Amino acid sequence: MNAGLKTGAFWLGFVAVGYSLGICFSPEPAASSTFRAENRVADSKRNQSSVVPTESPGQKRVEIARAGDLHSLPDVLQYRSQIHRLGEIKTWADSIPTSQLPKVFRELLERTTDDRSDVMRMFMVSWAERDPQTAAQSLKEAKPGADYSMVRYQFFTTWAQFDATAARAWVEGHLEGGELAYALRSIRLQTKPKTLENLLAMEEPHLRTHYLIEYFSNPGRMGRQEALSMAEKLEDRIAQYNAVSRILRSWAEVDPFAAMAWLTSQPEETRNMQGYSVLRPLLQKDPALVLRLAEQTPVGNAQMTMLGDAAARMVTNDLPQALSAIEKFRERYPDVIPGQFYAAWLQKDEAAAASRLKEEIMRLSGKTKPDYATGFSNAIEAWAVRDPKAVSHFIPELPESTLPEIFATLAQAWVNKDPHEAAVWAQQLPDGRAKESAVQQLAGQWGRYEFDESSQWVRTLPDGPIRDHAAKGFAVEVFDNDPDAVLEVLRSVSDETRRAKILKFSWDRWSWKNRDTATKWLKDAPLSDAERKAFP
Repeated sequence: MNAGLKTGAFWLGFVAVGYSLGICFSPEPAASSTFRAENRVADSKRNQSSVVPTESPGQKRVEIARAGDLHSLPDVLQYRSQIHRLGEIKTWADSIPTSQLPKVFRELLERTTDDRSDVMRMFMVSWAERDPQTAAQSLKEAKPGADYSMVRYQFFTTWAQFDATAARAWVEGHLEGGELAYALRSIRLQTKPKTLENLLAMEEPHLRTHYLIEYFSNPGRMGRQEALSMAEKLEDRIAQYNAVSRILRSWAEVDPFAAMAWLTSQPEETRNMQGYSVLRPLLQKDPALVLRLAEQTPVGNAQMTMLGDAAARMVTNDLPQALSAIEKFRERYPDVIPGQFYAAWLQKDEAAAASRLKEEIMRLSGKTKPDYATGFSNAIEAWAVRDPKAVSHFIPELPESTLPEIFATLAQAWVNKDPHEAAVWAQQLPDGRAKESAVQQLAGQWGRYEFDESSQWVRTLPDGPIRDHAAKGFAVEVFDNDPDAVLEVLRSVSDETRRAKILKFSWDRWSWKNRDTATKWLKDAPLSDAERKAFP
């Protein structure tokens, strides 16, 4: 493997390992004071083309990088996919001469854009591969801002990948306290224990869980029944679940009946939790086999889901068998509508599927359990994405109790396809809960990607419950986009008490995602006395 491929494979693998350890590689960017301006620029760039560039910015970027200049970065950062973007940043960093790295590092420290963390991390990976001692000293002295922990983590892990002994010696000789512990932990990612006993003795729970799962994922280490027996004895519940799941999945691929036989001999809790591990890997390969296994073995919720999903997979090639499976499904689960099956059948034979789906909804509409509602909503959603007008003609024939949820589902799908057409449909609906649900979903979904049009539409609605629900849907979804503009839309709600409730609810949602920015806005927001009373 050449050096470039090795480096690419390493950092891609590193990202995957980091995710498995619960480490966030894409920290949420802090909201800017120019809320909509920055969002609009980003949206505009995204809308210019949905195609990810297939070529690197080219030789010009390399030449600029060799001069230690950051002006080539905008080209590198145009990639929408983080994997592509990180790869281009790494290539950019690799093009900088080693002698220029300290200079570029100092310039990066002054960078304040949201992409700084990605750039800094991949820059430090490149530096670690070439001159880790100098890079480590520069990193220690600089301590660059809020992303220091992640930059440090990736740097020491990279260094350990090539020379763990040197990396450990440096941190033990130059760091202390929390920084030393953090760096040693990063290095240990590349020096995992080789025996099960040593794995179980690891002190760090995240690393122990990760390596235990990896250990039991290799069926060649021992017999599967022995591995399952050992995995079930793990005290770490996360490691136990994932290890058993990995073993069952690999077993099901070579001998699904043996894997299922073992599973059915287990307590009900294990069957319910691990049924998917056996059945799901087979779903695409052999849905008929999944049907047989699911029909014969008690694996709880997995059995119900897999019966419906397997029947859905068979609609195209063997509709009679799929319908037969659904009849058995109905006998076993009379209060559940298999949404995946109906979604597939509606695509193959809309008239027949819609007629049967209507019968099922009518039969179950008086039930209080939510099981059937979830199923038909899934079916309606898939249908609406393809043909929202057909769904709008189907809906009036359904019981009124089902309409609020279905209208919301249709509105969400339709607004993505044609928001203006969806708005006309929603406004023509008869007043009531179903219409309120539809306009609330429509305004929120529309506002996510077309703020001005959605806000203007909300303002044009007649004063009353319909406008109130539209304003609520809009505010909840886009409050953090431009809170001052959203506030003006909310002021079109004439009922002061209701307006205050919507304002508080929307702000709470924003605060949950970004409390510091939301709190800062609230402190200086142009709120009236009545509006400010909503925030005790």
